[in-house]
Amino acid sequence: MILPVLAKEDVLERVDGDLEFLSELTEGFIASFPTQFAELVSAAEKSDASQTASRAHAIKGALRNLGGLKSGESAYNIEIAAKNGDLSESQRMLNELEANVKEFESAFRGLLASFK
Repeated sequence: MILPVLAKEDVLERVDGDLEFLSELTEGFIASFPTQFAELVSAAEKSDASQTASRAHAIKGALRNLGGLKSGESAYNIEIAAKNGDLSESQRMLNELEANVKEFESAFRGLLASFK
């Protein structure tokens, strides 16, 4: 199943079309992502499955709430792998998550630009 980078209609509906509010929420996530991602990477590098799952879960929730379905799925895959105690693919999955979040950020900025 191919998930959208940004579920535009869904996220706009979620915020009742309030682009300013959506921008605040999304910019907050984008600003905090490097720290959240560093914590996730650190947990994975320490083979701390519990913390890896917890960090991935938080990132997944934020992304899905902001319409980032593809990147949210990447975080979900890390969460499930960690819950199953399998961090063998963590570096590949972390790289995928980071790339997908960059793609999400670009799509979000494109959405905002389309309303100007």
